[in-house]
Amino acid sequence: MVASIARLQANQRNALKSTGPLTDEGKARSRANALKHGLTAVVCRTERDEQAAEDWARLCPDAATSTALDAEWLAREVAVITDRIERIGMIDGRNRERAALRAMTCWDDDRRREAEALGSTLARRPSEVVGLLEATPQGCRWMIERWAMLARIADLEGGWDEAARTLAEDLLGTPPGLRKGTPGHRIDTQGRPLDDGPDPAALARSESERLSDLAEEIAHLDDFDRDSALGGLDDASGLADRRLRNYESALFRRLRWYLEKLGQGQGPPSAPAAGPAPEPTPTEPEEAADPAPESGPTSEAGSPEFPTGRRDRKVQKVERRKAAAGRKLTRRLA
Repeated sequence: MVASIARLQANQRNALKSTGPLTDEGKARSRANALKHGLTAVVCRTERDEQAAEDWARLCPDAATSTALDAEWLAREVAVITDRIERIGMIDGRNRERAALRAMTCWDDDRRREAEALGSTLARRPSEVVGLLEATPQGCRWMIERWAMLARIADLEGGWDEAARTLAEDLLGTPPGLRKGTPGHRIDTQGRPLDDGPDPAALARSESERLSDLAEEIAHLDDFDRDSALGGLDDASGLADRRLRNYESALFRRLRWYLEKLGQGQGPPSAPAAGPAPEPTPTEPEEAADPAPESGPTSEAGSPEFPTGRRDRKVQKVERRKAAAGRKLTRRLA
């Protein structure tokens, strides 16, 4: 539907009233609308960042000088990034304390929810998911419950319908393209059948017994994982922990870059004051040596000039890119 001329004019008048922030303070606030933890922020600065920069400037007023970038700005950035790295350590410690508290109060419930979430992907990846479920007692119990329901269906209906048969094949970890014949029938290494397959109810009960024995065997591993979490020694392999490690790696890379710039800014040691030139000692004249053959063009200092190699050109190109990136970052933070 095409808007009328009056509607378009009304939209244009309304747009003039929604120009966003106009002052510098308002623009600064709008930049921070999407700020969450501020660990990787470049343009925005939190109050903690500003406080860390002020502390650094007060404690280290005479920072190293730099010819490429302003030393005071570099020192402030080092202070901010160092404070963020310390915050990551504090966040990681709090996360481990929280994991220890949950291991003490609701370990089985959390593992049960993980098994439920993993079991929801059973139809898409049956072989992989079955192996992961059988690695924990909670996952084994989740599968035992499904086998118990399949056994009940087989007793009431005398067999399985298509949906129940599909679930049984998923619980057995059979790939979708290889589901031929009766679920649970055995074959030898040559693919020849060894039997016609068990009764559906018998298959479900035998799998339940096998999983019960497996859950008892790996119960001590579950106890070990819980004790590790209680002691703050869990593997920290969750999504939030991996994201925290990525933030930490990015901050360390930026910190190394700033420290390298500060190191490059330290001037060379001052040369000693020049004294009066010593008088030359008279010596006997020596015979003039034969002139060396010309090997190419020479510079003003007399040393031969060699054409720049391919490796040197690449190094110069990389240095120019680094310098351009530094200037761009300086303009963004100005």
